[in-house]
Amino acid sequence: MSSIEQYSEEWRRSKLLQHPLLDTTGPGILWTNPVVELYNQIARCIVLRTGAFVQETSGQGKSSAMKLVFERLRDVFIGLIFVEFIAQTNRVPSVRAFFMEFLASLHHPKKSGETWTIRDRVRRKLEDMAVICDNSMIVLWVDEAQALTPDDFLFLRDVQNGVRDIGKELVIFLCGEEPYLYRLIVEVSRRCSPAINRRFALSRLRLRGYGNTDLASLFEQIDGEIWPPSSDITWTQFFLPNAFDGGFRLKDEAESCMTVLKNEGLLDADERCQPWLIRAAISRLFLELADEDSKDFKIAEEDWVSAIRDAAGMDIQEVG
Repeated sequence: MSSIEQYSEEWRRSKLLQHPLLDTTGPGILWTNPVVELYNQIARCIVLRTGAFVQETSGQGKSSAMKLVFERLRDVFIGLIFVEFIAQTNRVPSVRAFFMEFLASLHHPKKSGETWTIRDRVRRKLEDMAVICDNSMIVLWVDEAQALTPDDFLFLRDVQNGVRDIGKELVIFLCGEEPYLYRLIVEVSRRCSPAINRRFALSRLRLRGYGNTDLASLFEQIDGEIWPPSSDITWTQFFLPNAFDGGFRLKDEAESCMTVLKNEGLLDADERCQPWLIRAAISRLFLELADEDSKDFKIAEEDWVSAIRDAAGMDIQEVG
């Protein structure tokens, strides 16, 4: 008896919305080759105490990958303090709002006061965190950094200077959308200080898309990743239990998937595909074909075409 036979169709339906492939807020990010490469780049920067920026197109999975990387780094560099700040893309027209958001990310209980008071409170909190850190440094990750203002950059520089004054380091990683983040840094450097470019744009880290080998590796992980954790059911097996028992493996479909992506003109200039598109296509493929599950199950080319075109929104007709 296969492991999936222990669970009814009703049980699988009750778990469907929680599945990592469908729950975008859950643990659906895997340690793919691009994520591992990003991890190694960030770990090296931390060891060398140098900040960097990550700039990729929308949908590349920057934020999810960075979260995964920093979760792992917390376990590797014991005692290292990480702070995550998400810049608001729809900015409130208030200087105080930026510092109040920052205080919230620092879990500071007091957010009232005049602008200078709140600003100083953010700076002192970061300095206090640096003092108690075992590794004489803290790491600040700013997501959606293309939404920062010139004053925000100057404030971050001031905080770095203040932390250095007490013999500690503040290493800052900026993550934002291409091409806006780098354009912003260059503009702030030109208008305010060349030091901004040296501090925040001296090194660019990459989160690349999936090539042929990467896609095969990703599909193999999906074939082997267990969910729910208390079971021995793999992601592929959850949707296609009979096919899985009959020998079907998603990894064998990597070449077919990549061929359709190329034929549909959905690969980047370097012949890679974006992570969001792959996830969306696989989710649609599994949902559409689950009712066809059988021991001799096979995926036809038109199945990939339909799933990929739907994921990319290519079949949406203009109205009016």
